[in-house]
Amino acid sequence: YGLQLTSTGTVYTVTSNTISNITTGSARTSTGATASIIGINHQGTTSPTIIRQNIIHTLSNTASTAGVVIYGIFCSGATSGTFELSRNFVHSLSLSTSSTSAVMEGIYINSGLYRIFNNMVRVGIDASGNSVSGNFSISGIRKATTTNNTIVFNSIFIGGSVSSSSTNTFGLRRTAVSSSDSIFNNIFVNNRSNSGGTARHYAISTTS
Repeated sequence: YGLQLTSTGTVYTVTSNTISNITTGSARTSTGATASIIGINHQGTTSPTIIRQNIIHTLSNTASTAGVVIYGIFCSGATSGTFELSRNFVHSLSLSTSSTSAVMEGIYINSGLYRIFNNMVRVGIDASGNSVSGNFSISGIRKATTTNNTIVFNSIFIGGSVSSSSTNTFGLRRTAVSSSDSIFNNIFVNNRSNSGGTARHYAISTTS
């Protein structure tokens, strides 16, 4: 990991860091906090926590066939308090695998109460501007917690192309039902394409 923030009794202020050029060939297929490569891994539960104005780029996993997982920022915090994720820039994540169960996500909110604002995410394109062409799931922001979150003023771009794909991609993907998320004034652009296969590329996918 670039930064691992796991102490449950620590108030974290993580600002103005650059995390870049991390490569692994690990074939570990676990998800969440034990994924094969993570830029910032936040599992702290003490408020207030601020993760602000960090640049995370050029993270890559070179495993060729495993269903590996890569996150720019992974968050699993408490359901009360103040947890801020703001003004971060995540880009140029890369996977080399042929597995359709692999996952690439710029920001993944697994659990907790977060205010996510003014972040920029660009995924599906590597550091040289080339397509990351695997047939796997891509999300700019994924929210998988039932806790209400605020997601505002973020700019998300999904790019690249693949010759044939059966796996969908998402600018924002919300996979858990919340009673009152606030999601507004964001830019979600999904420009990814496939010349064959059944994959669909969504700007926003949300549960009811």
